[in-house]
Amino acid sequence: MLDTETVVCSDLFENVFVLRLPPGYEENGEDDPTATRFRWEQGSMSSANFKMENLCNFHVGEVITKLQKCTPVPLGAECILFVTSMGSIGALVPFESKEDIDFFTHLEMYL
Repeated sequence: MLDTETVVCSDLFENVFVLRLPPGYEENGEDDPTATRFRWEQGSMSSANFKMENLCNFHVGEVITKLQKCTPVPLGAECILFVTSMGSIGALVPFESKEDIDFFTHLEMYL
């Protein structure tokens, strides 16, 4: 869990993704807390009662076996570390400024 409404997940297809509950989900849960209403009453025949929004997804290329939210540097930004089945260790670090985006864009071009 990243916060009370957001989770980071991985699957066997070598993807990592971030999901968030949609705004206004509290009201929908209060209308039908057990989700026992018939689907034809909701107007959605083949979908789940409560859906999450996909914020981002990334194909890693290896099956992720462990995800951990941590702060690698004291008083630094939080990041998500992951370990794969082949022994790779990776990190998902948020950009904090426009300069960070420019730096990594140029680094990608030079590599």
